[in-house]
Amino acid sequence: RLDIIHRLLLIIRKILDFEREYLFPNGFRETRVNGRDGTGSHLHYLNRVTHKRIEVNTRLNREVKARLIKENNLMSNKKVKGAKRIENATMCCI
Repeated sequence: RLDIIHRLLLIIRKILDFEREYLFPNGFRETRVNGRDGTGSHLHYLNRVTHKRIEVNTRLNREVKARLIKENNLMSNKKVKGAKRIENATMCCI
């Protein structure tokens, strides 16, 4: 039983990380979940500006994540290492 709960938490964590890093910064919001009780296999996201739709399987793996990023031109919100130093250097010189 604990193994099942642990797997569910990992699945939820992977999807939440993907939402926070890629979907939300690019304007996508969750619209619905397949299934009557809200426990479906896919989550549906809609970009409110471009009206583009993305379906994300709840069993998100590395290859599917890379394909979604490439097909939909998603940009990450994480900063590149060393960017802080460059920003500070340009701020000092101005």
